[in-house]
Amino acid sequence: VSLANTWEGAYKKHEKKERRKAEILAARQKDAALKVQKNVRRHLCQKWYKARLKQSTGAATHIQRHFRGGRQRVHYQVMLRTREAAATLIQAFFRMHYRRRRYRALLQKRYDAAAAIQKVARGGEQRQRFRKDLQQARQAATTIQKAQRRRAAHTAYQGKKAAAVRIQAAQRGASQRGRFKAALRARQQAAVRIQAAQRCHAGRRRHLDVLAKRGSAATLVQRHIRGGQARTKVAQMKTERDAATCLQRVARGASARRRAGVLRQAAEVRALEQEMRRQAQVEEAERLARVMAEEERVKEQARLQREEEERQREEERKEAKKFKNRVLNMFGMGKKKSK
Repeated sequence: VSLANTWEGAYKKHEKKERRKAEILAARQKDAALKVQKNVRRHLCQKWYKARLKQSTGAATHIQRHFRGGRQRVHYQVMLRTREAAATLIQAFFRMHYRRRRYRALLQKRYDAAAAIQKVARGGEQRQRFRKDLQQARQAATTIQKAQRRRAAHTAYQGKKAAAVRIQAAQRGASQRGRFKAALRARQQAAVRIQAAQRCHAGRRRHLDVLAKRGSAATLVQRHIRGGQARTKVAQMKTERDAATCLQRVARGASARRRAGVLRQAAEVRALEQEMRRQAQVEEAERLARVMAEEERVKEQARLQREEEERQREEERKEAKKFKNRVLNMFGMGKKKSK
C-alpha cells in the first residue's frame, strides 16, 4: 500500500509538471506567433510606407508589390499549417510514448505488488508451519521426557521398595530368631534348674530314707522333709523369678529392637523420600534448564528470521528506489526529447 501511494504521488507530481510544461510551451508558441505577427505587420507597414513613397514608380511596381505580398501571405499560411501539423505529430508521438511507458510501469508495479503479496503469504505460511512443527516437537519431547522420568522414578521406587522390603524381612527374621533363641535358652535354663531341684530333692529323700532306715528320729526326718520342702519352694520361686526376669528381658529386648527397627525403617523411609525429592528437584531444574535453552534457541531463530526479513525489506526498498529513479530518468529523457 505504501509503495502504491508513493507511485501515485510520483505520478501526480509528474502530471503536474507536464501540465506546467505544456502551459509554458503554449505561452512560448503564443509569444512566437505574436512576434511573427508583429514582424509581419511591421514588414507590411514598411512595405506600405515604401509603396506610399514609391507611388510614382508606376503600375508595374504596384502589381509586383501585391503579387509578392500575396505570395508571402500564402507562404506564411503554409508555414503556419506545416508547423501546427509538425507540433501535433510530435505531441501525438510523445503522448503515445508516455502512455506506453506509463502502461509498462503500471504492469511492472502490479507484478511487483503481486510478487510482494505472494512473498508475504508464503512467509506467513512457512512461519505458521514452523510454529506448528515446533509445537509438535515440544509436545513430543515433553511426552517422551515425562514417560522417561515416570519410568525412571518407578524403577527407582521399585528398587528402593524391594531393598526396604528385604531390609525389613532380614531385620524381622533376625529379631524373631533372637527372640526364639532367647526363649529356648530360658526354657533350657528353667528345665536345668527344675531338674537340679528335682534331683536334689530326690537325693535328700533318699538320704532321709537311709537315715530313717538307720533309726533316725521322726523329728529329724520331719525337719529335713520340711527343710527340703521349704528349699524346694524357695528354689522353685527363684526359678520362676529367673524365668520371669528372662522372659521380661527377652520381651523388653524384642520390643526395643522392634522400636529401633521401626525407627530405623522410618529414618530410611525419610531418607528415601528426601532422596526422591532431591532427585525430583534436580530433574525439575534440568527440565527448566532445557526449557530455557529451548526458548533461547527459539528466540535466537526468531531474531535471525526478523533480521532476514528486515534485510529483504531493505533490499526491496532499495530496488523500489532504483526502479523509481530509472522511471524518473526515463521521464526526464522524454521531457528533453519533447523540448
